Amino acid sequence: LAEISAQLLEANGFQVERRLGLGGTLIAWEALNTGEIAIYPEYTGTLTEAVFSKLGIADSEVDAELQARGLRVVSRPGFNNSYAIAMDRELAASKGIARISHLADHPDLVFGFSHEFLNRGDGWPALSQHYGLAQQPVGIEHALAYAAVTAGELNATDAYTTDGELDRFDLALLDDDRAFFPRYDAVLIANAGLPDAAEAVLEQLDGRLDEPTMRALNRRVAIDKLSPRSAAAEFLMEQGL
Repeated sequence: LAEISAQLLEANGFQVERRLGLGGTLIAWEALNTGEIAIYPEYTGTLTEAVFSKLGIADSEVDAELQARGLRVVSRPGFNNSYAIAMDRELAASKGIARISHLADHPDLVFGFSHEFLNRGDGWPALSQHYGLAQQPVGIEHALAYAAVTAGELNATDAYTTDGELDRFDLALLDDDRAFFPRYDAVLIANAGLPDAAEAVLEQLDGRLDEPTMRALNRRVAIDKLSPRSAAAEFLMEQGL
């Protein structure tokens, strides 16, 4: 997202300094507020659950809270990068599992979740209560989980909806039919350091990146080993931008 934004701005005559891999949301957020950076990509769920967690605000209140701090959303690319529960597609079909609520009828299934998901407020402890799930999951490194599901060592794991490796392992994402996971809609947020003319350019990204498109871009990097810069350029060319 950062590369797509930077290259789009450069294609329209702006000079861009990249500060990539700053080390997490709170570092980027502080840099935005202090004016060290002018713009960065964020997720609405991260804003409500982490940045504004003590305020208890809803998604619909994010824009007003940003404006109160002299910040603004300049683009909404269009995808929701949320958590999901993934299963091997054939196994899910054979057991008639299409929704997370269906898992309650299969207490024998083996769950393996990333260590972060096992401890997050929007992770397993609250999910299991929300859906009445009795399984006792094991912890596993996220990088190993998909292969373990495909090999039958695990039956389900946590995933990101835009993960490029979901298609590689042919995993099915279960429907969050009781709306447990918050939305993590991508937004580009900026401060007064971003010129209005640059905002007008970035608005061209609105609605151009749905989940399948973002998954395909991530797959180009994670599996096809394209650099993020090349994948971004490829996308912008395809979009006529």
